[in-house]
Amino acid sequence: MRTVARADADLPDIFNQRIQLAKNEWKWGHLNNNALIFLCCLAKAGFSPILEFGTFTGRTAYNLALNAATKVYTVDIGRNVDACSNAAGVTYPEYIPGELFLDDPELGDKIELIVGDSMTLDFSRFYGAMGMVIVDGGHSMRWPNRIPRMLFAWFGLEA
Repeated sequence: MRTVARADADLPDIFNQRIQLAKNEWKWGHLNNNALIFLCCLAKAGFSPILEFGTFTGRTAYNLALNAATKVYTVDIGRNVDACSNAAGVTYPEYIPGELFLDDPELGDKIELIVGDSMTLDFSRFYGAMGMVIVDGGHSMRWPNRIPRMLFAWFGLEA
């Protein structure tokens, strides 16, 4: 396991990776393009397999799969949630979780969509096996306590 505190210091050549980007039209709810590029550089550098919380339309998972050597697992609650469930207080537009990759014959096998509430799903099969974990979902106030404890357990650390 490799823990990176500051990518700019620990990985000085991270942006020298040749990455692929597609389906990168931005809309509210997507990561910004700079964050997407950075995560794709990490995927290309070998930080995989990848577990992503918050699939939304699948834009991030799709681009990570273009660049990762191994599988991308992505978790989505599977429905539009209330505006009160995210810090911005904004209602997400209607979407189908993973709609950008669901019917893609090239990347469909490289991405596994897990639909359900991450507060109750069993993630034990991922413990100690992920090269990167991305948390861009569960923007409610009930999440902050669960995710750090879960991630610490995965990496064998004490919270």
